[in-house]
Amino acid sequence: MNKASFVILSYNDGKTAVNAIKSIKQLKTKYNFDIFVVDNGSKDDSTKLIKKTFKDVKVIELPKNIGTAAYDAAIKKSKSEYIFFTGCDIKLKNNMFDILVDFLDKNPDAAQA
Repeated sequence: MNKASFVILSYNDGKTAVNAIKSIKQLKTKYNFDIFVVDNGSKDDSTKLIKKTFKDVKVIELPKNIGTAAYDAAIKKSKSEYIFFTGCDIKLKNNMFDILVDFLDKNPDAAQA
């Protein structure tokens, strides 16, 4: 089981989502993770670009834009202990992910960090 799932919400911004995925994949971390992209009804070729660029990223395509409620689609599919919600404009650095997961492990009463 993965320690965490990254869930990226995207709408007509495939190139930005690709950059976010690259940022996540470059993390130096001791934890296993998977990545979901929830496409919020894009009208462009965003999902094609993401699927072509990353075979291991799980892309969930919604028929219309439902805002942040779209995160629910990935929650239902994730098997990870933690879920990291983000937009597609994220850029992760250094050991940020390990710090976050370590905090959650040490603080089981924390609902979010």
